[in-house]
Amino acid sequence: MKMKVVKRLCMACLMFMLGGLCACAKADSVNTESTNVINDAENNNQDNDENDAEANGGARKENDINEDGDKSEAAGSIDITNTVTDGNYDYEQAETGEDADGKKSAAGINADSAENDADGTAEEFSYAKLKTLKFSFLSGAGGWSTDLDISEDGSFAGLYHDSDMGSTGNGYPNGTIYWCNFTGKFGELEKVDDLTYKTQIEDIQYINEPGTSEILDGTLYEYTEVYGLEDAKDIIFYLPGTKIKDLPEGYLSWVQMTLNDLSSGEQMDELPYVGLYNENKEEGFYSVNYAEKYLEDLAYTADVAKGYNITLENENLTKDEYEQNAKALYDLWDYSLNQLWSVLKIVLPYDEMNKLTEEQRKWIADKQKVMDKAESDSPDSSKAAAYSYIKGAEYTQERVYELVEIIK
Repeated sequence: MKMKVVKRLCMACLMFMLGGLCACAKADSVNTESTNVINDAENNNQDNDENDAEANGGARKENDINEDGDKSEAAGSIDITNTVTDGNYDYEQAETGEDADGKKSAAGINADSAENDADGTAEEFSYAKLKTLKFSFLSGAGGWSTDLDISEDGSFAGLYHDSDMGSTGNGYPNGTIYWCNFTGKFGELEKVDDLTYKTQIEDIQYINEPGTSEILDGTLYEYTEVYGLEDAKDIIFYLPGTKIKDLPEGYLSWVQMTLNDLSSGEQMDELPYVGLYNENKEEGFYSVNYAEKYLEDLAYTADVAKGYNITLENENLTKDEYEQNAKALYDLWDYSLNQLWSVLKIVLPYDEMNKLTEEQRKWIADKQKVMDKAESDSPDSSKAAAYSYIKGAEYTQERVYELVEIIK
């Protein structure tokens, strides 16, 4: 396995996601990308200059600083719980999902199962089947994790992080962060059986040389090797449908929390997702399917939106109630578009994402014109803002259903 250290990028950006899902740029280079989704994220009719949300044509950036100079999550991260809180509504997506057969999956983890063709032969596994998945390695104790995205050609990008805010010293009163931003490439897949494949790491590169450190913004950054892939020999992929009883104890010890059937409280009989196992170090990753999770959330969003639309038909609503519900409907679809955009940035190739970003800028401008017109043409001036929100919601909903076809 070849190891290489890549010249350090700007590190002031690397203060994101210390307690939740990390995300990794999914590109052939070592650059990470901004999470500022191209959509209308305005609040209370304030102009947030959304056309600058993806500067430089939406290209992957060397840091994750948004247009306000704040540190942000790396592109592709997606909040599995999907909690939305607004002054007018507050709902939380369930952390469980159901597949087409109504079977419950753990924490929404429900990757594509091995498909069968007409003659019953299992379709061959490939890296292309992993492009909508995020692999995560964590214990559930503490805030550390390693997150990994794998591209169709077997290249990967990821991030390991941990923190100890109590470990302070001269020049770093804000504590210590352990950090590893990495890219690499897996080799050819070797079939072990219908539900098991193995490979090796051909190459791994580090943005910062392991064993070095620096102080940034009062925080000591200790750069490490990637926890979960270190000293790897064979990397094993276990496909959905693998019997839990057949999995090694070393793998199960890391993913046990993801294998409980939430409806019965009992352990599942089969693996519900693609698992990744560093056999030599007995370290196991579970995976979350971005696209599948979003589609589950979209169905929920549509149900919530239906409730708002019914409420808006109530002629007894006061002006304020009407506007609040209209804005809540608009915010609901705006949030859904944000989430979809995060998925698209993971799924689409670099060039296609750049092209879509330019298209989205035009869509944003067009949407604003539509909303402005709805407000100016309002038959009731006291409800002008509400009519603008309703038209914006309709326009955004149409965009969501247009773009979601890309990930189906």
